[in-house]
Amino acid sequence: ARVAVTAPAGRGGTLLLDPHDAEIGAFGEDSGGSGAFSSWGNGFPFTWFPVDSPSRLTWSTIGGQLATGTSVVVTTGFEGDSGSGSGSITVRDASPFLTGSGALSLVAQGNIRLEAPISFVGGRVSLIAGWDGFVPTSRPAVVPGVGTITQSAAGFLAVGELLARAGGSVDLTTALANTVGTVAGEAVGRFALTGTSNLTVGQVDGFAGIRVRALDGGAARVDLQTMAGGTLTVQQPVVALGDGYSPLARRLGGAEEVTQVNLTADGALTISGPAGDAQALVVADAGGGLSAHPRDAAVSLTSTGANV
Repeated sequence: ARVAVTAPAGRGGTLLLDPHDAEIGAFGEDSGGSGAFSSWGNGFPFTWFPVDSPSRLTWSTIGGQLATGTSVVVTTGFEGDSGSGSGSITVRDASPFLTGSGALSLVAQGNIRLEAPISFVGGRVSLIAGWDGFVPTSRPAVVPGVGTITQSAAGFLAVGELLARAGGSVDLTTALANTVGTVAGEAVGRFALTGTSNLTVGQVDGFAGIRVRALDGGAARVDLQTMAGGTLTVQQPVVALGDGYSPLARRLGGAEEVTQVNLTADGALTISGPAGDAQALVVADAGGGLSAHPRDAAVSLTSTGANV
């Protein structure tokens, strides 16, 4: 079959072909998909390809691959696949205590939802929502405005390194038991993470720091918080870039939005970049140009139990 997508008399847009949905859990067996590539050796990851919605991949399969040092990539299908889902990945059941030198990546064309915990202490987990549907790499492209990353109260993360990238928002504040060693990522609108461990904003799988931008007007926001004595250390840039909506809203008498970075630690809050690096590490820019007002952007640095 052939699909014509030209727009000779108008502007080009986005063609959406329904991808598949994937679920990860303690199912009796894998179904609705297949794994490939890991048998090729030479560092190729085990990659899950759905052929039905929802496809189901067991933690047993994932844990077995990781234990051998093989990385695992769970996808929702490639660009052009004809599925019946929305391209979401949902973690239905708690993972076992995962081990191994490989990394776990969830790469969804739609949303990622954690309904149960992922425990990979010392390991690296990448959550990519709003993927454009092309071959997953270490940094797959995401589509602005598409895909969110969320969790339930039970869906906590216990991981050494977390890369969270979404074309929409990232909200990992519901499960207060999150324990993440190092975090990096990007989002549109808001990136938020709350946890109980010492947290470092650093570099994960080649992606440095946290970047949030607004889409089609509006504010951008970063909220990072540690509790239970956890420290917060910023070693790579934390940047929120608005789109100039706040000044316009003020002039029109509408609701005021403020681009902001809020860093809150129960323990010490430390901002310390690489030696000799003069770049700003915490940035809130309203994006309003000459019309911006000082109140359109704000940075808040708070330590409730120690020093900043």
